[in-house]
Amino acid sequence: MITTRLTESELVAVLEKRSEAVPASEALKELNRRRSGKATKIMMGILGDTRYSADLRASAAVELGKSPGVSQRRALAAAVGSREPVVVRRAADALGRIGGEDAIEALARLRPHRAEVRRSVAFARALISCRLGLNRYRLKPPAEDTLLKVRPNDAVKLRPRPVPAAELDDIAENLNRMLPAIPVSAEGALRFSCGENRFLIVFPLQLHRWRTLAPLTRRNAVVAVVLKRSQVLGGYYIYEYVLTDPVRDGGLKVYGVRPSGVMTHYGEADLKDSRTDAWLQTVDTPYTPPVDLQLSYEHPSRKLTFDVALLNPQPVAYQKRAKAPKRLMMPIG
Repeated sequence: MITTRLTESELVAVLEKRSEAVPASEALKELNRRRSGKATKIMMGILGDTRYSADLRASAAVELGKSPGVSQRRALAAAVGSREPVVVRRAADALGRIGGEDAIEALARLRPHRAEVRRSVAFARALISCRLGLNRYRLKPPAEDTLLKVRPNDAVKLRPRPVPAAELDDIAENLNRMLPAIPVSAEGALRFSCGENRFLIVFPLQLHRWRTLAPLTRRNAVVAVVLKRSQVLGGYYIYEYVLTDPVRDGGLKVYGVRPSGVMTHYGEADLKDSRTDAWLQTVDTPYTPPVDLQLSYEHPSRKLTFDVALLNPQPVAYQKRAKAPKRLMMPIG
């Protein structure tokens, strides 16, 4: 790529509007990829300056959400007050990844008009609450009639397999950037394929540090993250967060939610001290084919087993259909 051949000074010149060697968004990504000492200051300047395009400011918000520094969080909290919906949405997404309790308050004051922005803001609050175990802004279960049934005759079996340590080592740096406030454990990771699509399931280090699963009966939590490999970019990006909420009988509600805030899977789990058994189904959205997942997790061995893992490769006839996108957006990693 041409951006990799430019010097740091040349990239900065693009962002300061002294050069048009490459698009500003590409210069921004490349400067951040190099871990330039100038990157954070430049991105915060762009994010807070309305003379830059809304798309570039949104890109700056995405990049700032890859490092959990105090300055980054403050800049993003200020940016959610923007009049540009795309800036508000990306700043909210980034705060969901790195924000603390103060970020929840900044997000709670917002009253977005656009549905997709409201969804991003609401999910950012819920994600922060789950990361910190605050039991606030809990997700709501979908209506039972929106859960899709798998057609067994058309279903394929998913076959998750352990991830070699070397594979996780290869993407460790990328994992740290995707999940800067959710350190990931090297134990128990799984991979599986669905057609040409490749996925990884990784677990938060905090979950594995608990002696038992008892904390899940008292607090909401992020219990796993599903990553998908981009066939265009080659690397992985966040495909879905797996979140839990405790219920009174000691069980759990389990949610699969895309980074955009769209809930795509829902289920429940029976929880014991060191074991949980769960089931998950697909929520009727245009984005995900029907699945029937029955899982068991043994905490002492950090082992997740798929007792049933069926998927219909194609959406069912009555499933919601996706609208034609207004423009192509690359996945946010």
